[in-house]
Amino acid sequence: MTGLIVQGELAKYALVFPHLLSRAAGEGELAARRTRAAPLSHAVGEGLGVRAKTADAPPTKGLYQLFAQVREKAWQMACMSNCRQIGLAFRMYTDDHDGYFPMSYHAAGNSGAFAWTYRVQPYIKNRAIYRCPSDHSKFWDGDHESPIPFVGTNRRRLTSYYYNSWFRETKPYAYEVTVDKVSQVILFAETSPDVSPLNDHFHSWCWGTWETWDREHCYPHWWRQYYWDPVKNETTELNLRVHNGGANYIYLDFHAKWRRWEQVWWQRLPQVRFGSFDPNQ
Repeated sequence: MTGLIVQGELAKYALVFPHLLSRAAGEGELAARRTRAAPLSHAVGEGLGVRAKTADAPPTKGLYQLFAQVREKAWQMACMSNCRQIGLAFRMYTDDHDGYFPMSYHAAGNSGAFAWTYRVQPYIKNRAIYRCPSDHSKFWDGDHESPIPFVGTNRRRLTSYYYNSWFRETKPYAYEVTVDKVSQVILFAETSPDVSPLNDHFHSWCWGTWETWDREHCYPHWWRQYYWDPVKNETTELNLRVHNGGANYIYLDFHAKWRRWEQVWWQRLPQVRFGSFDPNQ
């Protein structure tokens, strides 16, 4: 019965991920030979040809791993769809507001009424797209202590996708036309499940070495310890490897792309200090 269940789950993704399922077929064949089990008389899905073991011999660990890989790939694609819809909503918002980006959670005294998730809501309708299927943060239920002091409890997570703080309402790039290379600058990124639910934006100006982070905007300075890991040389704010070693990003021209951390974090001093997150490119 276990083999039948796994086959049924794999069949859901047969047409989308045939290359992965061909590997799953090989796993099933190998498992059947090892356990001397007779293969099932029918294939799962027309032309799929995936075989599984009988109920007396559950699928191998490798088959389960392949199933998890297929599932995560499906979640990655669903997340990418979310990103594209959010990018489209931002495009419509800026068109209707003379090129200005939405305000952030900090506006109106952290009430949340001006968080970008609320400002673009008329263009989205469905709040479900604010959450990535791979985002299992405990803060979605709003009953946990924040990792950052003074935030307190009962702060619900607003979204899986955080806003680049360079484009907040009081910052120098809050207006769309102030950036030249819009296709190369990241506007949104998938945030870490452990990050404080207080925010709807990440603080890229606090990232980097002691010589390169922005002391003017990263204030108070001690907050930097919650945003950057100097040992790993990477931010702790983003979910950098949530999808098969990378994450989905929305760029300033509102297109979405999957990238690895080493592809988005780089420096070209003295002009560019924050890689693809730096509007000064």
